[in-house]
Amino acid sequence: MSALDNFAKIPLSRKLAGAIVLLALGGTIYYFARYQSLAADHGNLVRRHTKLQGQEREFLTKRDSYEADVHRLAKLREDFGQQRRILPPDTQMSTFLEHLNNHAELAGLEIALVQPLDEEASGFYAKIPVELHLKGRYHELAKFFHNVGQLERVINIENISFGLHDDDSDELDEDVGLAIDAEVLATTFRSLDSEDDEEESTEGGG
Repeated sequence: MSALDNFAKIPLSRKLAGAIVLLALGGTIYYFARYQSLAADHGNLVRRHTKLQGQEREFLTKRDSYEADVHRLAKLREDFGQQRRILPPDTQMSTFLEHLNNHAELAGLEIALVQPLDEEASGFYAKIPVELHLKGRYHELAKFFHNVGQLERVINIENISFGLHDDDSDELDEDVGLAIDAEVLATTFRSLDSEDDEEESTEGGG
């Protein structure tokens, strides 16, 4: 008797049950095989996503740090530029004298003498004094002193002495006043960038 004959003798119900079992078994095998593959892919995607999130956070941290460094560098450059304008590394005598002359003229003063004196080293900076002899009214001198004090570069006005102008024959006017001779020492400063610079300044001042 052949296998085909034996199969033919099996009741239909058993054949259907066997078919259902085979289909269920095949479906289960396919499901688990496919699920494991998908689960592995999902796990890989989760790990990659986590890695990308970490890389993103690292990038954002570095970007924020870079932007902070750029801002800090710009601020340092701005502060350094302002510092060099306030305390330049060289004398800039012509500019210094020009500022004094311009503000004296604007105040209405007459400059009788401009005498640069020897530079004096003091620590990390050097003093640059200039003796000035001025003629004008009291309010003109006050305006000159005030305007010089508003300049970005530091300029000190010291050793001030006053006297009535010898040639003044005007009568005293409460609104104008008599002409005054003033002797002042206008001192500005420059930075000493090195010990050699300081030594040269000291030698020049001696």
